[in-house]
Amino acid sequence: MPPTKLISVVLLLATTTALTDHVLNIAEANNAMISARSYETTLVLTGFVQSTLGQPDFSLSAIPSFQSTTPGNSVSYSVTITLTGATTGFYGDVTLSVGGLPPGGTSRFTPSSVHGSGSATLSILTSSSTPAGNYTVTITATAGPIIHVTEVTLAVSDFSISVVPTSQRVVRGSTTSYTVSIKPVGSLMATIRFNLTGLPSGAYSAFKPAAVSSSGTTTLTISSRQSAPVGAYSLTIRGVGAGISHSAGAILTIQ
Repeated sequence: MPPTKLISVVLLLATTTALTDHVLNIAEANNAMISARSYETTLVLTGFVQSTLGQPDFSLSAIPSFQSTTPGNSVSYSVTITLTGATTGFYGDVTLSVGGLPPGGTSRFTPSSVHGSGSATLSILTSSSTPAGNYTVTITATAGPIIHVTEVTLAVSDFSISVVPTSQRVVRGSTTSYTVSIKPVGSLMATIRFNLTGLPSGAYSAFKPAAVSSSGTTTLTISSRQSAPVGAYSLTIRGVGAGISHSAGAILTIQ
């Protein structure tokens, strides 16, 4: 039986070496002490692998850190997985999840996970009944035992509309007016435009101004021709902006 030689091998791996299984090959050398071909011996390799690599890890970030929307509409964030400098060989699947959504809100990641490093889009859709307010949304990235968390803010804003007086009388051939007010709920920044329904034939209307920015008032003037039919009419005054609309009602009586 040919003799057996024991050789201890220590491998020093650079930080750019991938964290995976590697096949270890010992090349034939001129040194007869490790030349299996020269001595027709069996080489038994023992020892360990010493690496300067850190533990596999990644960082998690999301931009922008603040987004604003209105009930029934959506926003999106860009979520990025970045490998840390000492773990360029990390190739695991990073699963993404979210918490802290506003009431009635739903979310979706596209894609739902990231392989190694990369990015995904987080879309959040609010419902028409989602209350106005600022919500802290928690984004969690998980790869085995490795968990990272980051937070973003979602501001849901809205507005209210009111009209005074709620009832007016007008004689045919004359005019009357209402004051319509818009008040923001939350951090609303939008142009609100107005429209009116419910007028009878022979009557016409005008808003001045025709729109307000986030908050303010407008005067609704209604003019009645002599041909306008006598009677009481239910008017609907609607404010529209930022993808949402709200309305207020009023009564117009033509005499």
